[in-house]
Amino acid sequence: MKKLSLLFLVILIGLLISACGNGALYGQSPPLKPSDDAPVVEPDVATETAEVAIYFSDWQAQHVIPEFRELESGETNLAKRVVLEFLKGPEQPHLHRTFPEDTELIGVEIKEEIAYVNFKSGISIPGTAGEAAAIRSLFLTLTDLPGVEMVQVLVEGRSDVSFGGHYLLSEPWERPEIVTYPVFMDEERAKWLQDRAEDGFETWRFNPEEVAAKEGRMLGFSSETEFELIGIIQDTVPTASVKAIHMGEEYIIEMIQPLEKGEAGVWMIIECSIGS
Repeated sequence: MKKLSLLFLVILIGLLISACGNGALYGQSPPLKPSDDAPVVEPDVATETAEVAIYFSDWQAQHVIPEFRELESGETNLAKRVVLEFLKGPEQPHLHRTFPEDTELIGVEIKEEIAYVNFKSGISIPGTAGEAAAIRSLFLTLTDLPGVEMVQVLVEGRSDVSFGGHYLLSEPWERPEIVTYPVFMDEERAKWLQDRAEDGFETWRFNPEEVAAKEGRMLGFSSETEFELIGIIQDTVPTASVKAIHMGEEYIIEMIQPLEKGEAGVWMIIECSIGS
């Protein structure tokens, strides 16, 4: 009798364990299989970005000024994406595109530190100043990128290129040289930059050394140029001088604070000269 009772108890325990495994206890439902239509949730992947300088003309086509943008960096062709951004034109007011709005890009390829930029035909840029600004803006934009030392412009694969008849681009060109002459300040742009900095954007404009390093690229300087603040003179119109060492040569960048003074005022470049 005891053996039968023991056998009955073992069978009962086995049934209970089986029921637990099937989720039949305490009102539990058996586990659901994932639906084939259920969306797949991909893990978030951190996206790396790079700050690039894209150059556009000032109000007089005297200089081309860098506009800084954040682009995703990765295995894709960064140089091509930079040129496409360049062709979109400036985002900031008081800057002007240097290429026609309908310019079409075929592709960009980098070989042996030369960026080959291939456009579709039909580009026409009138005037010597306009053509010079277009060339300088494109070449500064591309030679700012790592691994690009020269630029070769092509039109549908041909190298006998001239956008306006004043400059022949049949050979690769190096980064444009440093320009050493006065910069005619755009007062409206200065006011816009002052308001923007006060709102917390591009606050580096309050620091003359940083202005030289960033906006000084309009003069031809690069990320490899070394900058050092010489001094600030607090006057009716405050002035600052920054020394730049570029490829072994010394230059002096002069700036003023046209609006606010001290730590509250943005600095604007007004001249670049060869150092002693």
